[in-house]
Amino acid sequence: MPADTYAGAVLPAGGNLLAGGAGRGLAKRRFAVELASYLTRLEKSGAAYTSVIPTSGVVTADWVRLKCQFGCGAYGTRLTCPPYSPTPSLTNGILRPFDRAIFAAFKVSGSQSEKGMRRKMRKSLVAVERELFLDGYYSAFAMAFGPCNLCPSCDVTEDCKYPELARPSMEACGIDVYATARNAGFPLTVVRDYDEGCVMCGLILVGKRDSRGAKSARTRVGRREKRNAKR
Repeated sequence: MPADTYAGAVLPAGGNLLAGGAGRGLAKRRFAVELASYLTRLEKSGAAYTSVIPTSGVVTADWVRLKCQFGCGAYGTRLTCPPYSPTPSLTNGILRPFDRAIFAAFKVSGSQSEKGMRRKMRKSLVAVERELFLDGYYSAFAMAFGPCNLCPSCDVTEDCKYPELARPSMEACGIDVYATARNAGFPLTVVRDYDEGCVMCGLILVGKRDSRGAKSARTRVGRREKRNAKR
C-alpha cells in the first residue's frame, strides 16, 4: 500500500497513522497533522526520526529501574536519575491522562561527541515542550536520554540549578525504550561496539489543548521577553 511520510510519521494512503500500530481511524491522522510542526522543529534540531504514538504504546517495566541501579554509574548521582526520578508504577499513573506522545530519535555517529549531543537533545526536547505549553498543551512534559549533563556534577543535596532544562530520561522513569521505539515505528537495536555510534531516544507527553489559555500565555511570555531584552 503506498504511503506518504508526514514529518517523520508514516501515513498510509487511507489516512491512518501507523506509528504505534496500524489502523485506528482518523484520530491518529489528526494527531499527526495537529502536531506536525513540532515534529518538524525536532527534525530541524537534529532528530533523525520522529513520530506521534498513543501513550498506550509507551511501555513501562520494573526491570528497567533495575538496569539503572545495577549497571549505570550515574545511579543516585543526578536529581533526574533513580532513586529521585519517578518509579515505573508512578510513570504509569503519569501516562494515564495523556493520550499521545511525540517520539524522537537522535543518531550519534562514532566520531561525534555523545555528551555534546545528549546536551543538545535535552535542550531541543525542552524547547519543543515549551512551545507546546505556550500553544495550549499546558501538561506537555519531555523525557530525555541518559543522565543529565547540564552541570559537570550534580549535588543531589541541593536544588537543581537548571530546573527549566533538567528532565529525566525515558529509562530513568522505568520506560522500556526498545519496546516503545518499536511501537513508534523505529527499529532500535542494541549497540555492540562503541564505533557504531548510538541512538538517543526521547519522548514528549502531549495532553489535550486548551486554546483559551494559549494566546494569553504567549502574550505574557512575549511581554516578559521584551522587558528582559531592554535590561
